[in-house]
Amino acid sequence: MINEATLAESIRRLRQGERATLAQAMTLVESRHPR
Repeated sequence: MINEATLAESIRRLRQGERATLAQAMTLVESRHPR
């Protein structure tokens, strides 16, 4: 059974990863479609 601290840490890392991926995607879009 996963304890609450481990679960919270996993969610935190997942959200950080999602933010990093989103930032990379936005940067890629900006570079391909300059304003």
